[in-house]
Amino acid sequence: KILTANRGEIACRIAKTARRLGSACAGVYSDHDRASMHVQAVDEAVWIGPSYLAIERVIGAARRVGADAVHPGYGFLAENVEFAAACAVAGLTFIGPGAEAMRRLGSKASGRAVAESCGVPVVPGYQGEDLVAGAEALGYPLMIKASAGGGGRGMRLVTRVEDFAAAIESAGREARAAFGDGTLILERAVLEARHIEVQIFGDVFGHVIHLFERDCSVQRRHQKLIEESPAASLDGGMRAQLHEAAVAIGRAVGYVNAGTVEFLVTTDEFYFIEVNTRIQVEHPVTEMVTGLDLIEMQIRVAEGRSLDEFPIVAEPMGHAIEVRVCAEDPMNEFAPSIGRLGYFHLSGDRVDSSVMTGCEVTPHYDSMLAKMIVHRSSRDEAVAGMLLCLRQSGVLGVSTNLGYLQQILESETFREGRATTAFLPAPADLVDESRLQQAARALALWIHETEIHERAVMPKVGAFRNNPFRAPSVKLRHGGRVLEVLVEGRAIVVREDFLLAEMDGVTRKYEIARAGELFLVDTFHFERVPRHPKPKSAGANAAASSPMPGRVLRVLVEVGATVKVGDPLVVLEAMKMEQTIKSQMDGPVSAILVKPGDVVSPGQTLVQIGDSNVR
Repeated sequence: KILTANRGEIACRIAKTARRLGSACAGVYSDHDRASMHVQAVDEAVWIGPSYLAIERVIGAARRVGADAVHPGYGFLAENVEFAAACAVAGLTFIGPGAEAMRRLGSKASGRAVAESCGVPVVPGYQGEDLVAGAEALGYPLMIKASAGGGGRGMRLVTRVEDFAAAIESAGREARAAFGDGTLILERAVLEARHIEVQIFGDVFGHVIHLFERDCSVQRRHQKLIEESPAASLDGGMRAQLHEAAVAIGRAVGYVNAGTVEFLVTTDEFYFIEVNTRIQVEHPVTEMVTGLDLIEMQIRVAEGRSLDEFPIVAEPMGHAIEVRVCAEDPMNEFAPSIGRLGYFHLSGDRVDSSVMTGCEVTPHYDSMLAKMIVHRSSRDEAVAGMLLCLRQSGVLGVSTNLGYLQQILESETFREGRATTAFLPAPADLVDESRLQQAARALALWIHETEIHERAVMPKVGAFRNNPFRAPSVKLRHGGRVLEVLVEGRAIVVREDFLLAEMDGVTRKYEIARAGELFLVDTFHFERVPRHPKPKSAGANAAASSPMPGRVLRVLVEVGATVKVGDPLVVLEAMKMEQTIKSQMDGPVSAILVKPGDVVSPGQTLVQIGDSNVR
C-alpha cells in the first residue's frame, strides 16, 4: 500500500499508476481539501490538519492505514531531508532518493558543491549568512533563491541595490510558507539564457541514466508555463554535454530514483542551477517521448528493481508540449482568480487535473488547474496541435491563462524555438474581430430565443423557426469592451447548450456554456450587461479593494501619503504567492483599513484614497 503525501493532480496521478500496478493507495488531506478530487481518487484518506508540511501527522497517517511506502509527489515535503529520514525510521519506503543523496543535492547550496566537484560549471553565487556582503561581491542583477525548494517560490530577480532588502524579506517569507525553510542563496542573474533540464534515473545497482531533456524556458514569475521535450534548436554537442553532466552529478552521490538536473544554457556554454530530487510537474512530456510511466519506474526502483527491466529508447519519439492552465488573470498582472467552476473543459492528448465543473478554486494552494499535453511526430505539428486544443478549451467561473498560452505559442519567438527565460510577451486581449462579432451575434440570438421560450412557458427549447419578433439588442461585455448586438431575424435551431445559426449565408454550430451571467462561446468569454445597471455610489472607485481572499503581509503606505496610479499599497498572500495591490488612482491616502495578519475577503476595502466616505 502506498500513501500519497500530497494533493491535487499529482496525488491523482500517483493513485492511478499505483492501482494499475496492483497496489492499494491511500492519501491525506488538509482542512481546506475535504471535498477535493484527490480524496476521492484514493481508497482511503486521512485528515492531517491545516498543512501538508506536518511530518509527524503524515507519518501517523501512513501508520494508521498500514502503508508500506510513501510517495511525496512534488512540492511540500518532496525534497525535505527530515521527512525522508523520518520515513526510514518509521519503516516506510520513501519513493524517491535516500536522505543522504537528498541532503547533498536537494539543497541548492550543497548541490552546487557536488556539481563543481564533477567539473560542471555553476553560476557564480553566494551561500552564507551575510547576504548583503554576498550581493555586493556578486553585483547586480542577481537572483535570490530559496535553498530548500523550487517552483519559483522564494525566488526574486533584483536589479538594483535599493530593492535588495525588501526582496530578501519577501523571498524568505515565501520560502518559509512553502517549504518550512527560509534559507536563501544568491546567484548572478543570467538573463538571456534557456532553462534546460535533464531527467535522470538511478537504481540500487548503481545504474544512472538520462531520459533526454526538457526545455522549460517559458516562465512567469520564475514558474514554468510551457515545457517541451526534446529541446528545440539545441546543438547536438551541447545536448550531449548536458546529458553527460547530469548523469555525472547523479553518479557522484549514488543517486536512486527520479531526479532532474537543471541548467541555464546560452549560445555556447551552460551552467548548473540545481537538482530537483523528485518527480517534476512536467514529467508527462518525457513520458510521451519515451513511452515510459515515470511513476511506475519510481515505484519499481523503490522496490529494488533494476532499470534494465525498462525499455529505454535511444532517441526521443516525436515531440511533446505541456502547458500549465492556471486560475489567474493575465490582464491584471496575473492576479490569482478564485471561484466556482461553472464550466471546465480542456482538450489534449492527455489532460492531468484534479478539478472539474462544479469544483471550488480556493486561495489556499497554487493556481494551477491542470496540465494539457500534446504529442506529435514533429515540433511544428505539436505546436499546431496544442493551439487547436487551446482553442477548443474553455473555463467559466474563474479567469485563466488559456488565451495567454495561445498568444505565446502563436508568437514568432516561440515558434522558432528562440524563447529564453527573459521572453514573455505582454498579455494582449486575443481578439479575432470577425470571430468575436460572430460569437457575440450567436450568443445574442441564443439569449433572445431562450427568453422568448421562457416567456411563453414552453417546457423545452428546440424548435426550428424564423424569428418574427422586432429586432431588440443585447449588451455583452468581453474583457473591457461592451458590445451592443442587434438581434436581427435569423434561421436558428436552439438546443439546451448549442445552436445552429445561419448568419451571412453560412450556418454554423455554436456551443454555449453558461455560469450565471457568464457565457463561453467559441472560446470567447462574455458577460451579460443589464440594460439598466445600478449606478455606482459616489467615491466607489476611490478605494483599493482586495480582488481575492488572502492574508495581509505588509501595508506599504501611510495615511496622508500621496499615491499615483500603479503605486504599491498592500502585499497579500494568496495561493501561496505574494500579491501586491496597487493604486488605481492618484490622490492622498485618507484611511488604512487593514493591518498585517488580517485575513481579508474579496471586495473588502483595504486602503481609502481621496476624500471618499466609502468604508
